[in-house]
Amino acid sequence: MNRLLQGVMAFIPIAWMVLIYYVNSVTMLSEINIAIASMLFFLPLILTAATVRCMKIFDKERIDSAKEIVLADHEFLPVYLGYFFVAVSITNMHTMILVFGIIYMFIYLSQHQYFNPVLLIAGYHFYHVKTKNETRVFIICKGHVIKNCSYIEKRYVYRINNTTFLAMEDSDV
Repeated sequence: MNRLLQGVMAFIPIAWMVLIYYVNSVTMLSEINIAIASMLFFLPLILTAATVRCMKIFDKERIDSAKEIVLADHEFLPVYLGYFFVAVSITNMHTMILVFGIIYMFIYLSQHQYFNPVLLIAGYHFYHVKTKNETRVFIICKGHVIKNCSYIEKRYVYRINNTTFLAMEDSDV
């Protein structure tokens, strides 16, 4: 189940590439095209809500001894905009499938960080945290911007992989 959830989490950041390609390739606006575009738009939103609810299958732990915390929300904007520009520039469905598959494979296999722009919309923030052992981890946390390491140390987090954690809201833990 962890692998399936990680696969969905790798899919979400690039899902809107399909929407952009579809809207760009549609020659005539019709009710069917609007319905398909709407489904493609809402798919990442629905999948994000589902993955956050399923986080409890991952191991729950605490980040001990945080030494440094740095907000990382802004770091992913260029990458995400790159996905949009790629989707706009593709004019052939076969090319879109190939490019989408390659990007998905890279995101899934790297499993480094699960940046999801839908989480930004939902009020989550992304952080690079350095522990006292000089280990760097990536934490996704809902709520106000964290400026103090002790705040992270007080919260439970769910381990998505060895370097990525999701801190649930206090009421969800």
